[in-house]
Amino acid sequence: MFGLTSLGVVHTAISLVALAAGVLCFVRYKEIPAGSALGQTYIWTTVLTCLTGFGIFQHGGFGKPHALGVLTLVVLGLAALARGSADVPAVCTSGRSRVLRTDATRAGYRRIDRGRAQQRADRRAPRAQ
Repeated sequence: MFGLTSLGVVHTAISLVALAAGVLCFVRYKEIPAGSALGQTYIWTTVLTCLTGFGIFQHGGFGKPHALGVLTLVVLGLAALARGSADVPAVCTSGRSRVLRTDATRAGYRRIDRGRAQQRADRRAPRAQ
């Protein structure tokens, strides 16, 4: 099928599930939360994509796609180990800007956002004279 081996077809199908789960996470949550079912689907299908990719040798040996698979598994493993730490960074989108946040700084951002919302409400409110 399309010049792919059966492993290539399985690998492609799994990677499309991972892609769809990742896009849905970003649309729904603006991040990929590891605790959600959709986030878990993304993580585990990404792991399976990496593992099935190791059996595909288009040019006869270990290549750049295999190195990317190793790097991806290392990063996912480190993230899983650090998940309980308060300093685990999460890439989030906030309005128009992308921000690298840690759990320790999220509360500060929330306070800033609430303060800005209050300032906007104050400007809109009619002033008593």
